[in-house]
Amino acid sequence: MKPISIEFRAFGSYPGLVEVDFTALAARGIFVVSGDTGTGKTTVFDAMTYALYGSTPLKEANDVRSHHADPDVESYVQFTFDVGGHRYVAERKPDWNRPALRGGGRTTQKATALLSRITANGTRMPSGSGRKTWESERETSGGRIEIPSRRHSSV
Repeated sequence: MKPISIEFRAFGSYPGLVEVDFTALAARGIFVVSGDTGTGKTTVFDAMTYALYGSTPLKEANDVRSHHADPDVESYVQFTFDVGGHRYVAERKPDWNRPALRGGGRTTQKATALLSRITANGTRMPSGSGRKTWESERETSGGRIEIPSRRHSSV
């Protein structure tokens, strides 16, 4: 798998929008994620893991939202990657206690997950969500996408 980009908002230690373009680093073939302790390096990898598997190694899926984010800001992760000659986008949003659309107050927006394949002309083709989606994408990519689980780390 080759990471292309990741975008997330109100996730982990970051209350705002974060965008990382890995293609800018790809020309050298290998790169290092570095920085001082506490600068959020692990959060970038947690965001990738959450997008693919719905959880992170150290946090449950219901605890990935940034505690520093404005309560009216929706959390999400969007991870773009190449595998098996295809480009994919894995998007996840955790449960979110959002403002109610009617009557004031707040209501829980349920978590969502979506896997999309990017076609040659750049169109995003949603594959859907859930285990069957990942199985069908594995078949069309030559068996190189594995069904996400916490114990399985290859995609």
